[in-house]
Amino acid sequence: MRTDKMTLTDYEIQNSLAKLEHFLLQLDENIKWHRIKKILEPLDPSRRNVAGRDSYEPLKMFKVMLLQSWYDLSDPEMEFYLKTNLLFMHFCQFSITESKPDQSTICRWRNRFAGSGLFDSIFQGIMDELHGLGLEVKHGKMVDATLVTAHAGPQEGYHRDRAYRR
Repeated sequence: MRTDKMTLTDYEIQNSLAKLEHFLLQLDENIKWHRIKKILEPLDPSRRNVAGRDSYEPLKMFKVMLLQSWYDLSDPEMEFYLKTNLLFMHFCQFSITESKPDQSTICRWRNRFAGSGLFDSIFQGIMDELHGLGLEVKHGKMVDATLVTAHAGPQEGYHRDRAYRR
């Protein structure tokens, strides 16, 4: 889970994304994440308990919460996009080979942020910082199309031959 190692694929993705003009990339460059990381340190469970698997870094999970808020995504949708959307992976600082949080992990982190009261104050600080830069984030919605198998067949009394004869 915790990894600072980037693969060659991660570098290639980073180079490809650098050519795009997307607000998440602008945001990533303009926000002082090191300050937010410092504020979130008390929420890091690895600092309290050395047993068990490593947890996800609070800053990564904070960025997950930002994406959920801005794109109006449910926990299952967020899990899906973290595993399939390279821009989301990059923004949240997940390596392509790193495991991504599942929906229950995302929910637990949301509860952790809510219990600490830090999310709202940091979120407002980010919005103020962006406003100071002349940027504004509007809420959006990601739309995902679903293919459905249609039970299309010839209608009763309809003959293919008749359609061509007219």
